[in-house]
Amino acid sequence: MENPYQTPAADVIAAPATHTAWAFKNPTWLTWVCRACLVAGALVSLLMIAVVARQYSLFEEAAANGWTVDDVYAESGLTFLAATLLQFMTMMASFVFIGMWIYRAAWNGRVFAGARQLDFTPGWSVGWYFLPIANLWKPYQAMKEIWRASARPDKVDDAEVPGWLPLWWFLWLAFSITSNFAGRNSMKANTPEAEMDAALASITCDAINVPLCFVLLLIITRVHRMQWQRQAERLQALAG
Repeated sequence: MENPYQTPAADVIAAPATHTAWAFKNPTWLTWVCRACLVAGALVSLLMIAVVARQYSLFEEAAANGWTVDDVYAESGLTFLAATLLQFMTMMASFVFIGMWIYRAAWNGRVFAGARQLDFTPGWSVGWYFLPIANLWKPYQAMKEIWRASARPDKVDDAEVPGWLPLWWFLWLAFSITSNFAGRNSMKANTPEAEMDAALASITCDAINVPLCFVLLLIITRVHRMQWQRQAERLQALAG
């Protein structure tokens, strides 16, 4: 029976014949794609802030002049729809590729530190994001473990975690909460005043997403760099 943990030959960095089934997987292309998605996500959020701020001013005029919500959307709806579609596509791409990157980074962490030192499998490092309640802290613990296994695979528990990680998780939770709130407000808004409240929530959400993207970009870049350093050391030790 074929080993389900055996990785494709194209994704594995060559190593001496003594390597285990947990073979290092090259994270470079995923890292670059994630960087591009995060930069695009930050730029699209800035665009959305400008678009929604314009809509907010139109709803203010509508409230003052007795216009309806349909009147505002007749004037600015096409621009708003295009920006929203662009943001949706960018976010979906980010979720997919960052999820793939987390899986691969967790896999490589097991290559360096060994499975016995780690609590989170590659699958659950991603899977915890989709489980209610547990997704409030489990994904953060998994990311900390990835960082520690990449920084100090010999002593995972002693590895220091930089302030970027708790900042990233705080911004992620804030983004998730405000995004949910903005979506609910937008769905039930049927007056200019209600649309103004929804617009403010949307602007807040996008304002949080900009630093969130750049903090996560920094984390991904540093983990990628550490994992290549660990792989070089590992190959040198095996060859020496």
